Amino acid sequence: MPLSSGARLGPYEIQAVIGAGGMGEVYRARDTRLDRTVAIKVLPAELSADPERRARFEREAKTIAGLTHPHICSLHDVGEHDGSTFLVMEHLAGETLAARLQKGPLPLEQALTVATEIADALSTAHRQGIVHRDLKPGNVMLTKAGAKLLDFGLAKLKGHGERPAGGHLLSAATQSAPLTSEGTIVGTLPYMAPEQIEGKPADARTDLWALGALLYEMVTGARAFEGESAVSLIGAILEREPAPIAARQPLVPLPLDRLVRQCLAKAPDDRPDTAHDFANDLRGIRETVDKVGAVGPPASVASKWRRLLPWGVATAMTVVAVVAVALALAGSRVNRASLQLPIYKFMVQLPEGNSVSGDALAVSPAGRWVAYAATSQGRTLLWVQDLQAATSRSLEGTDGATFPFWSPDGRFIGFFSQGKLKKVDVSAGTVHILSDAPFGVGGAWGPDGHILFSPNFSSGLSRVSANGGDAVAITTLDVSNGETTHRWPLLLPDGRHFVYFVRSDRQEATGVYLGTVDSKPGGAAKKPLLKVGSMAVYAPPGYLLFARDRTLMVQRFDASRLELAGDPFPVAEQLISSTVYGLAPVSVSAGGVLVYRAGQGSSQLAWFDREGKVIQTLGEPGVYRFPDLSADERWLAVERQEPNYGSSISLLDLRHGNWRRFTIGSGSNRSPVWAPDGQSIVFVSNDDGFEGLYQQDTAGMSGPRLLLRDTDRPWDWRRAGGPILCSRMSSTTGYDIWALEPGRDPAAVLQTPFNEWQSRLSPGGELMAYSSDASGTFEVYVQSYPATASHPQKWQVSSGGGTEPRWRKDGAELFYIAADGRLMVQEMKGLAQASVARSLFQTHIAGFRGYEVHYAVSNDGKRFLINVPASDAGTLPITVEVNWTERLKSQ
Repeated sequence: MPLSSGARLGPYEIQAVIGAGGMGEVYRARDTRLDRTVAIKVLPAELSADPERRARFEREAKTIAGLTHPHICSLHDVGEHDGSTFLVMEHLAGETLAARLQKGPLPLEQALTVATEIADALSTAHRQGIVHRDLKPGNVMLTKAGAKLLDFGLAKLKGHGERPAGGHLLSAATQSAPLTSEGTIVGTLPYMAPEQIEGKPADARTDLWALGALLYEMVTGARAFEGESAVSLIGAILEREPAPIAARQPLVPLPLDRLVRQCLAKAPDDRPDTAHDFANDLRGIRETVDKVGAVGPPASVASKWRRLLPWGVATAMTVVAVVAVALALAGSRVNRASLQLPIYKFMVQLPEGNSVSGDALAVSPAGRWVAYAATSQGRTLLWVQDLQAATSRSLEGTDGATFPFWSPDGRFIGFFSQGKLKKVDVSAGTVHILSDAPFGVGGAWGPDGHILFSPNFSSGLSRVSANGGDAVAITTLDVSNGETTHRWPLLLPDGRHFVYFVRSDRQEATGVYLGTVDSKPGGAAKKPLLKVGSMAVYAPPGYLLFARDRTLMVQRFDASRLELAGDPFPVAEQLISSTVYGLAPVSVSAGGVLVYRAGQGSSQLAWFDREGKVIQTLGEPGVYRFPDLSADERWLAVERQEPNYGSSISLLDLRHGNWRRFTIGSGSNRSPVWAPDGQSIVFVSNDDGFEGLYQQDTAGMSGPRLLLRDTDRPWDWRRAGGPILCSRMSSTTGYDIWALEPGRDPAAVLQTPFNEWQSRLSPGGELMAYSSDASGTFEVYVQSYPATASHPQKWQVSSGGGTEPRWRKDGAELFYIAADGRLMVQEMKGLAQASVARSLFQTHIAGFRGYEVHYAVSNDGKRFLINVPASDAGTLPITVEVNWTERLKSQ
């Protein structure tokens, strides 16, 4: 008969029933001597008379008394009262793992923590010759102090045998609740190892089977083995393999999937040798798991993904392939098992209204989160996409963000914004400025607490503490080799070596190089690795990923010897990649999650009026950049992306709608600017292997003529007999504005410690508009031309960011693009500010704002030819591949 509240068992006062089981009832009680709450397990008198039950009860008391461990429930006392035997144990406030699992799977970090604590507890028991034999969710209590292992009533000590199983168990029904069949075999069926079911001796590896089944259930929310009856359940345990964890929860770390399958091996010899080894393996896996924000229950199948997406991210998760491979499990102590690891590929659509800015992606170290910069309603912020819970959110305070990268522990994201290198705490949302970076193009966060980054698109790499401070240059541009930029650093596993992208005026010098953090700037540690036009990404356990002709390629790379091996082979086609930045929109985690963006984003040339209404579209959609109108507005010159990843200059007859290709080279031909008389065009080309400024007649009677080496791009040639304004890069002053005038040597007309470009002369030639980052972000300025010491007047036109100034033909108005994408107009009366700039309309330009030219203005200033998205590459989905390295094993 159950004890009532207030009943006494010696000095213990019963307060309430906690639970009951085959071995007796459990009560909450007060120890009146020490005034503490305890748990009392009572074996009723009628059961005490059963010799077997009493023996088990006494065995549990002896077993627990010999165990001292923070994750094993402590025994305080034993006693008898009125023929009832009882145990007095530590009272635990919390819930059983069984109760918690009724709510769904545990967050991955919690599951790993609980499993590690249980493994540590079992390790202590096993070293004292004790096998639990009934490890199940109901025997694990989750408390504030961690997991506690309960109920050693079925524990086996060395020298204590059990009689073999009889046939009586096979008639017991198995539904949703665990089964225990008394009198035949001991344990709870869904967590019993094959040897227990077969009545064979149990040892420490039997507990590891149960722990593997327990961990499987904690992570997935489903049991490793299930059946409609005891017969079918036993058949599943003895004959079948459980579905891989990755099939139910694709984004768990690969080593965890392998470890659980090893624990559930049919033969004890194929399981981990000890619980101590198992716990150490779990700790290693935990080090790779993100600690970003609150981790919610994962969705295990595609239907759950769809239900969880409030903004319609509708991801179709499809199994691309299941590859059978033999994997070496951790360490030489482990037998090799043949595992089937599936490769999963699915798409993640962006939140409605968002467009990726800059194309850069960054997957977190453990592969759960993807960070990217996205623009919505003219505002660019960092976003983080949770691949496991299928949710996304923006991070406030990250306005203008570009090119994100993660800290090694997954707590922070580094990024560039408003001329600074910054970091944001993903959980707290706090933003910190770390260093100046006028136009940062890539960063890498090292394990030593320092960040490598490219502070400017015309500089070498620098290094700064992740807490901020003075940045130190670690590479310098080799001007003699035509180098114009070092960018996209990525640290290798040793934390000392890194790969980075170098662009040079010489095609053969452009590519991916190897550097060393502690080498002197420009020192001998620099080593060429790949001659490609894109950055490279290191992928464990030993690969480099890079883009070649819009194909994502992979090549083996020995990170210890710092050498490439074998031939590259393709991973994905139609990669979105930037010829201008050398950027490949790809990122990979240590745990085998690959993310990239592929597809054909195209743009459309269209005329708009001053209210932002479309008047006319021009030609077919394509990939266009740098539109420029001839002085008579009959012809449009524009840079077009070619299928082979190069670019050409094409001309559109605006009267008849006919296209013709202007340049015939296979390299990069870009940034066309019309001559005042419309008889020739100047542009930048590297067709002869060296980048320079060229002029070519539109009549096609002669080929291109070199005007100036080492030129970034031309901006203006509007006045007959006037100068050609262009940009050139200096290793000390960044991008400067130069002028080429007939009969004169090229000369710098604006050279400061900051970057200046996008220069345009007023129709009268007395004023020059341009963009500069002197204030920390790009703004539009107007100054007298040419500027002299006696006449150095300058006026900042924009406020809060501005680029791409363009004059009306009569000079009465100056147009520019604001930081939020609005087309602005400023009335002009010399250097005197006539009025405040006003907004005409919100543009939706194609390409990367701030670097390219996106529009042209009609002579009367009433129409604007703008390059707008047709199928915006920024809205293309993120492709995710889980276990992607499995398909490399056959190469």
